[in-house]
Amino acid sequence: MSQSEVEIDKKVKVLVGNKYSRIVGDVEAKVILDLKRNLSYRVKGCEFIKSYVEGKWDGCISLLDMDGMVFMSGLLSIVRQTLSTYGYTVSCEDRRKVPEKNFQELTFRPPPGMEYEEREYQKETVKRSMLFTRGVIQVGTGGGKTVIVTELIGQLKVKPFVYFVMSYDLLEQAKETLETFLGVKVGVIGDGKCDIRDITVCMVQTAVMCLHVNDTNFDPKKHKIDGDAVWDEDNVFIMNNADKIRKFISECVGLYFDEVHHAAADTCTEVVFAADNAYYKYGGSATPMRSDGKELVVQGLFGSKIVDISISYLTERNYLVPGYVFFTRVSVETGGSADDEYHKRYDSAVVDNEIFNNHVVDIVKLLQANGILCLLLVQRIKHGKALQKMIPGSEFLSGKDKRKRRLQVITSMRRKELKVLIATTLADEGLDIKPLQFVFMLSAGSSITRIPQRVGRGIRKSEGKKWGAFVYFRHTVKNLFEQGEQVRKILEREPCLKIRNVKSLDRLKLDICNFINNQGASEW
Repeated sequence: MSQSEVEIDKKVKVLVGNKYSRIVGDVEAKVILDLKRNLSYRVKGCEFIKSYVEGKWDGCISLLDMDGMVFMSGLLSIVRQTLSTYGYTVSCEDRRKVPEKNFQELTFRPPPGMEYEEREYQKETVKRSMLFTRGVIQVGTGGGKTVIVTELIGQLKVKPFVYFVMSYDLLEQAKETLETFLGVKVGVIGDGKCDIRDITVCMVQTAVMCLHVNDTNFDPKKHKIDGDAVWDEDNVFIMNNADKIRKFISECVGLYFDEVHHAAADTCTEVVFAADNAYYKYGGSATPMRSDGKELVVQGLFGSKIVDISISYLTERNYLVPGYVFFTRVSVETGGSADDEYHKRYDSAVVDNEIFNNHVVDIVKLLQANGILCLLLVQRIKHGKALQKMIPGSEFLSGKDKRKRRLQVITSMRRKELKVLIATTLADEGLDIKPLQFVFMLSAGSSITRIPQRVGRGIRKSEGKKWGAFVYFRHTVKNLFEQGEQVRKILEREPCLKIRNVKSLDRLKLDICNFINNQGASEW
């Protein structure tokens, strides 16, 4: 076989679609196997699944359909890189329909009288995003992600456009920002409303319900969106408009998915795919990684990362205040056994651990007396309610609270009237309380990949604020201790964060006393 014939054999074409793409051409078996490996992720907990234990399954799920050589379009860069490594020449035939700019009057501008100065990295992010038709925008908490996306929508100038959110707190925030900077009325789907406009913010939970309105086997009360998410029945169930909502989502030529790490959940993926005419697809998050390894699914839906604006990047440029981490060892005795089930060990070590909780309450009361705003993140509602009883003047929020109450409590803390807020980790997404200074992570082992996002809650800039602090408790209990090591590695990725190892709860109280007396970390 001549050299020219070899080159012809190694030419392949990729047919690119909105949702899926297909490889056309002869590809060697070994290359197909490598593509499969590169487009696979390992299932968390696979070692406990029978087929894996029996050696019938490798514990991985591949996003490549080897029969049709079909893959999720956002994985195109991985496919091209893999094929190029083996000497293949790859051409792409984009079969997507490019939408016309049918919203020319849409313009991004601050309203008259509003003090707003666009940051250089925000301009660059919009510029880079315009060069691509899809991608993930990673911007640390406090980096102005919503404003960036709003300007991007203003420059795309296409309609209809859907902006997906996971909570009604985020729904309200997105609607307000879009209307403020674009000068148009923005629609709402969710929170008990169905007001569809050219640009519409849509709750994912509502979209899921609309997709399954005729599915008699679908029980929302037993259904999870992602992780520990719950349904808010009063604000989700607006089924009289299900057909109208499904039609709108399908017709959208552009979409944005906020907190895009959730998009890897099966139901969220289903919602994104329901927008089958979406040419522009963007996702945004402060922490797009996942603990279950499904980041590859997020990339399949939205493509590669466009930018990564880290906490350290923002801190170095004075957009965030300096952040300090008290990485605290907790080794108090518990009534649990190492052989207990995980939830029993967790309750014994954290929720029902009287010694631990009393230490935390003492420290929080000290901060409260000094006028320092604190957020305590818990995993169990039971734990949150117990701590609220122990801390006079505190408030507790969970995902089950109604929007009106959540808004009242959050507003009270923004005004510095409320000093201590306890919240489930579900409730902490969307919390924007700039004066907040201390964040206590009591929910050991919960959503560890969102740690940077939670650190960011306490280091947003606010008048007179010089620092923010984060307290992580590393329990010396089976599983929880290992998870603590993973958290440490995540925190160490941010060089701007100053981490202090604290050997005991008694020492923690002393260190925090010294810290606040020094107005920060002069002795750090």
